Amino acid sequence: MRCPECKSPIVNNATVCEWCGAPIPQKIIDSLSHDEDMFYENLFDLCKEGNISLAIKIYQEKTGESYDESKEYVDAIIDGIKGGNKIDPEPEPDPGSGKSCLWFVLFLLACLFAILYFNH
Repeated sequence: MRCPECKSPIVNNATVCEWCGAPIPQKIIDSLSHDEDMFYENLFDLCKEGNISLAIKIYQEKTGESYDESKEYVDAIIDGIKGGNKIDPEPEPDPGSGKSCLWFVLFLLACLFAILYFNH
């Protein structure tokens, strides 16, 4: 769904447009789907229309990904459009991001430091 005033996608089932501040009519609010498919369809539509920076910003805000990761994802959508393929916009989760491993190693180092410090 798009804002009737500025044509930006309506995200997070807002009652006012996040981009222009215009109130969203109740009939539009009632018709919004609560599933993630709408989010990814809006991204795809923005890419088809050439609104690349807005697509990156929306993806970044929704997912919490970095700018570079968001741009990479949007670029993949654009590559799919140029190749005539509508790619599956649902990203695959990255099971080995390494962040949890890093925290575990830091925790072990802190424990080792505490043991050595308090035993002397």
